[in-house]
Amino acid sequence: MFKLDLTVSKVYKSFKDYKFWMQQSQIRKVHPTDWESSLDYLASGLRELPLEIKLLYNYACVNEKIGNYQTALQFFDFAMEIRPRWTDALFGKAVTYFKLGHFKQSKKCVKTAIHNYKNDSFEKLAVMQYFQAMCYKNLGKFQKAERDYAALTAVFRQDEGMLIRSHVVGCILLPLQVNRIE
Repeated sequence: MFKLDLTVSKVYKSFKDYKFWMQQSQIRKVHPTDWESSLDYLASGLRELPLEIKLLYNYACVNEKIGNYQTALQFFDFAMEIRPRWTDALFGKAVTYFKLGHFKQSKKCVKTAIHNYKNDSFEKLAVMQYFQAMCYKNLGKFQKAERDYAALTAVFRQDEGMLIRSHVVGCILLPLQVNRIE
């Protein structure tokens, strides 16, 4: 006979694990209309773990996604109180300010995010640089925007060249790898 083992300590322990709340909120985001339930799960997780930075960040991101911009900005700030100069939270603030039409604040946040960039960021540096160019463009600083766009074009050409080289190497090694499969 099947026995369901849901002791109070096991259930309580799962509630104290941020991964449980993240998983519940991700399951709810499958459909575009489910952002509100995702937000509810993240809020429940924050009640259990109020200083969990990943919950704070994702709560801010979902609020930004559904148009609760002031709440999003507030929770990005909470996340940065725990982890100052965090690239992802700064970029999230930049996107939120941009959507509000506050291009000067957006540029300031994205510039700081680029300055503090580390490889542990969810966002790629090129995305943030492109966003900075968009801020300059919206502020009427076309020379700075053009400079950033030109720098990105050079990076993309270099990345494209590296991709082509890897395909060429792959084509050379392909016959050797095919013979190994049995």
